Amino acid sequence: AAAPSTSEPRIISQQPPGTRDGARTMLDWVGMLGSQLPEEQFLAIKALRNLSVARHQQLAIMASGAMVPLIALMTHATTEVRAVAAATIGNLAAHSQNQRPIAAAGGILPLVQLLAPELSWDAKEHAAKALRNLAADQDNETVIKAAGAIAPLISLLDHGTPARVQEQAAGALG
Repeated sequence: AAAPSTSEPRIISQQPPGTRDGARTMLDWVGMLGSQLPEEQFLAIKALRNLSVARHQQLAIMASGAMVPLIALMTHATTEVRAVAAATIGNLAAHSQNQRPIAAAGGILPLVQLLAPELSWDAKEHAAKALRNLAADQDNETVIKAAGAIAPLISLLDHGTPARVQEQAAGALG
């Protein structure tokens, strides 16, 4: 047998671990949310955000155990990851069957915290959208008020706030 050429690198595997035919499963993405590598977390959260747009995926994402790591990312990750986590939760909260489970998992307070003045407009927009969707449930509306969301949402109606953020804040306020 001929020895491998030293001028070309050998490819041991073309597929990332945990994949089949190069495709990750939803459980792979959920597992990657807990990665210690920020770039893996970011890939996973973006994939789940994209999946969460489809109504038929929203219940499946919730059933996959994604909520606890999503909430953790809203409190312990970079601002960009926190914003994408809020966007994902906002998409999931568009499904009425997910609204109470998101609140029960503790998702409301981290969303309210993303309305803080020092955070990005993207973080505020996605948090306000998620709160807007969660507030469709009357019990959640009470929890959102108790979490202190009213004052920061009102402050987002200010003249200097981008229109896209104002729209979500106004929607969250009802």
